[in-house]
Amino acid sequence: MAPELTVDRAKLGSAHAVNLYNQSGCLKLTEFISRAKVDRLAKAVAAVLASAPADASALRVGDKRRMLPLPIQGEFDDPDIYAPDELRTFLTGLYGGKHVLNCFTCVNAEPGAADQHLHRDYDGLFADKIDVFCPSFAINLFIPLVPFNSFNGTTRLWPGSHRKPDTDDAASSGGFIDPVLEPGDALLVDYRLMHGGTANHSVANRPMLCLAYSRDWFFDNRHFNVLNPLQFDVAGFSSRSPTDQQLFARAKIYPQMGNT
Repeated sequence: MAPELTVDRAKLGSAHAVNLYNQSGCLKLTEFISRAKVDRLAKAVAAVLASAPADASALRVGDKRRMLPLPIQGEFDDPDIYAPDELRTFLTGLYGGKHVLNCFTCVNAEPGAADQHLHRDYDGLFADKIDVFCPSFAINLFIPLVPFNSFNGTTRLWPGSHRKPDTDDAASSGGFIDPVLEPGDALLVDYRLMHGGTANHSVANRPMLCLAYSRDWFFDNRHFNVLNPLQFDVAGFSSRSPTDQQLFARAKIYPQMGNT
């Protein structure tokens, strides 16, 4: 990924990082979490994937690809993953401090998965050309648990496409990038940015953590009106800090919508 779109974790909370993200709609974060922690997370995710039946509650998101909720406990209940200080500062700069976690999932591309369809996770708030002028309202944090490269595949991005209303025009103009990431690196991707996973040519799974954050008034009814993507123990809600209670507020809403 181009150096100008790369930020190390220590500088993520800077005004420069927020401005760069607003312009490009994506950032690469180097060494976002430690390699040792990635190894532990990879083992925990492998156990979830191995134990989840084929018909488990999941979203099919492309050829041999599914999004599976992860229980926020054990290795996954770690604020260094979902709310490190640098990320909190970045999200406060982006959303003014009023943000929530919408999902904590694993997106896995199985061996032999073909290129994913080009897409935006959300077209916009108004279904109008004015959407490209709106500030960010939702963002994905992608944390690969294996190397992302031309063999395993990666997440192809079209920087700046969150400011282009016509998907066909933006795609035909080229300008995509295929970020190479090592385990521990991460991507921040605007919900409106055009992207798509590339093919997995390996003989192993290509899992990544997918966490989505948003302004506290936004609800992703495209993806999460059936699936409960935030497997958080609401019984222990009151024991969490006020900051965590705000961050995980969606966990109280999803079950009331009939999610399972």
